[in-house]
Amino acid sequence: MNGVLLGIMFCIVAMGCFAALYILVARSQKKAADPHGLTLVIFVTGLAASLANPLAFLPAMYPPRLLAIGTLIGIAAGIGIFGTTLSARSGAPASVINTVASLALCVPVALAFVFFHQAPNGLQSIGLVLSLLAIALLQAFSHSSPAGADPAIPSGPSRRLATAFFMALMFLGNGMAQFLQARLHHEGLDGLQSSALTMMYLAGTACSVLSLLFFRGRINSGALRYGLAVGLASVSGNALILRALATTPASVVFPLIVCGPIVLTVVYARVIEGARLSPIQAWGLSCGAVAVLMLTL
Repeated sequence: MNGVLLGIMFCIVAMGCFAALYILVARSQKKAADPHGLTLVIFVTGLAASLANPLAFLPAMYPPRLLAIGTLIGIAAGIGIFGTTLSARSGAPASVINTVASLALCVPVALAFVFFHQAPNGLQSIGLVLSLLAIALLQAFSHSSPAGADPAIPSGPSRRLATAFFMALMFLGNGMAQFLQARLHHEGLDGLQSSALTMMYLAGTACSVLSLLFFRGRINSGALRYGLAVGLASVSGNALILRALATTPASVVFPLIVCGPIVLTVVYARVIEGARLSPIQAWGLSCGAVAVLMLTL
């Protein structure tokens, strides 16, 4: 089979994994899964799966720079996952959460410009503007205390403000993780992506344990069940991306990986859950999909 075609097939399966990730996180909050326990189980599951690779135990696979960057990726990813869970807990739909998380691609573009003076090209500049418009439009969803919403989060304008804050955590955490992953390439460590993922899950596990203890969270039944499923979806999706990048250009892989789950979560919400998009929300999703495409080209 042609290498590029095989890589596209890996991307298609990875798309399903990442769409499932956001759908499962949203459903976990309807089942009252504790956010701290859920985050810990996700990272422990990812760590256990990544350690199944024999290369994970070779010291040569962990040079000091990779240890540092991989740890920071884990911390950023932990913030992103926790923000994702709390966004779902406050009532944000999975399709909206997935789109905003995908738009975190504009964070590494902006940080590269600030710290390394790498100006965005024309398409990326348009994507940055569209991403801001999409995020603003996507806030036009109901905040009327849906099933599974945390009663500790007040209703009305306060719920909107809380949801916006949680989404900001998700957006910045995911964006910073992507920026640090891009640094692996610039540091000449792109051949050690699997080791970086092991470090990410290890650092995320450590941070999640501290969060669980500090906030007195618990690993209840929902956190355990959904955490295992989300963790497997996460590590499977990441592993498939690595396989795809081995034979397929990044310019093909990343648009598929980022845009695909947006479409799948919208289809799921409409077909399975019967959710209807408001005109404003539909425009937001459309702007978000175009923005993601422009940011990845």
